[in-house]
Amino acid sequence: MEIADFIRLGHQEPALRFLIIGGWAVGAHGYTRSTFDVDFIVRQNERDQWFVRLTAGGLKLFSESKTFAQFSQLAGGDGLDLMFVNDATFERMWQASEERLFGESQARVPCLDHLLALKLHALRQALPHRTSKDADDVEVFVRRNQLNLRNPRYEKLFLKIAAEKCTTPSFASCEIRDAARPSLDLNLPDGGGFAPLPPVVSLSDMIRRNRQLRAWFPGGIRTDAERWRAKSTEEFCL
Repeated sequence: MEIADFIRLGHQEPALRFLIIGGWAVGAHGYTRSTFDVDFIVRQNERDQWFVRLTAGGLKLFSESKTFAQFSQLAGGDGLDLMFVNDATFERMWQASEERLFGESQARVPCLDHLLALKLHALRQALPHRTSKDADDVEVFVRRNQLNLRNPRYEKLFLKIAAEKCTTPSFASCEIRDAARPSLDLNLPDGGGFAPLPPVVSLSDMIRRNRQLRAWFPGGIRTDAERWRAKSTEEFCL
């Protein structure tokens, strides 16, 4: 099973509303990167319905907390994570959400501001092995969409959700970032402050690339236990 199959599970009658978050939502907002997980944000009061549906669909619950549930596939494949929020937060996110086409399946993703809020929420907790990735997502969102961080709207968002930990990478997530890099002659412009943005890749191409990665790494990159350790323990609220 992959993202389209998970979307179909949510759309089964009676439909359960969800928003796609995580790496796939990052891709939907212009920053394509590989991901072996599918993440949904759902209503806390529909937790039991989701558990019944996913178990019937062949997924196995690996672990759960008040804020998250992590499912895996018995035969291997993409994992599915559920993030639980209260009704008020879900409705605010749903009303502002945007529809995207994932292959031939349509689903909704949070608007850019709400996805940015989710990233800042993760950064605030300084979770090992996540900080550099989430900080990178925030940087590309800001640059790709030319957000003015002096706008009071974004100043308020950063101060409310992230505070000072947004700019403090964890030791574990710095390990690769600080490793020695080979010297490559890429013939890039050397103007002051130049830093390239990654290319924009369609969601269809992202699906194709992820299928290739899955073929190369059928067991995924991280174990279920490693994935679980990266989960937030604080409830997200808007």
